[in-house]
Amino acid sequence: DTAQLESATADLRDVVVTSNGETVMLTATVTLDRYTVGFMPKMIETRIDATLTIHAIASIGAGCNAADLAEPFGLLDLADITAFVAAFVNNEPPADLAPPAGTFDLADITAFVSAFTAGCP
Repeated sequence: DTAQLESATADLRDVVVTSNGETVMLTATVTLDRYTVGFMPKMIETRIDATLTIHAIASIGAGCNAADLAEPFGLLDLADITAFVAAFVNNEPPADLAPPAGTFDLADITAFVSAFTAGCP
């Protein structure tokens, strides 16, 4: 019976919001400290300590596809290639185009080249 649970409190810590003009990135840590759950009828208690790190990315650019990273938007050109390379070598979110998220590898380069060669509609 868990009907008599207390409310848990959690702290939101280390919140960082950044933007490069095209992408907004949010990173935060949610921590739930020492929450004890009692189970009836045997009165067994379980202590829960949990930490969750949140990474959220939202694109605010006006690009025609994932390769359209720089102005002029709607036109794929050398500025987009330069922006991708800069983001890739600095491990920045605009270059993280393919899974797994947070890993900058050949899959991201392949995704960029595919989007770039597909062109703008």
